[in-house]
Amino acid sequence: MSRMRRSLTAFAVGAALGAGALAVTPAAAAAPRDCPDRALCAYWLKDYKSTPAHPRQKVFENNRDLSRYANFNHSAGGSLFNNGRRCHVKVYKEKNYRGRGWQLNRGTGWREIGAWNLPHIWSNKWC
Repeated sequence: MSRMRRSLTAFAVGAALGAGALAVTPAAAAAPRDCPDRALCAYWLKDYKSTPAHPRQKVFENNRDLSRYANFNHSAGGSLFNNGRRCHVKVYKEKNYRGRGWQLNRGTGWREIGAWNLPHIWSNKWC
């Protein structure tokens, strides 16, 4: 095989692999329909689902104490979505932004929150 032909074959294989990789790359997650623009939304159940007794709860600003909100106070097993416009949000399991913060990027969510890392979310701070 000539040098030119090998180069073209290598290019074609690389292009095909690259196109295949692009085809399977997941699109950005769509916000849950009931999560308003600019909100951090907490759901009682995984996969952004709620119950009549525990509807979706939302906050829009920095909050030093979220313990009064059931979905934030009992976050384990629930879900969270950042529908902010400009930045990420950090959530903390302590009030007043204390302790380790977990960053949730804009336009993304956690489909199920594990009890081992965030049994409750007691404060949040936007970038």
